Amino acid sequence: MWSFQYLTRIDFRTIPILFVLMCISLLVISATTCETWDKIEESFFTPSVINQMKGYGLGILVYLFFAGFDYQKLKKWSWCFYIITIILLFGLFF
Repeated sequence: MWSFQYLTRIDFRTIPILFVLMCISLLVISATTCETWDKIEESFFTPSVINQMKGYGLGILVYLFFAGFDYQKLKKWSWCFYIITIILLFGLFF
């Protein structure tokens, strides 16, 4: 169901663009947050930046998982996913 062979389908032109956007967002978060206002020497790795980097790491792992996933094999499970989605949508009312 999952194979390294499917990872060759990734469009590698998007990877540098995503990396630049991630770096810019880390710079913005670091510039707008600080631990305390009394510190003279500011650090780049504020708690918000560290949390964002953890999110990036998790996002990359999820991206690689789904990039190597064979979607053709999901056809036999589509009815099950449909029922689960309907139940979850019904649960929103309560």
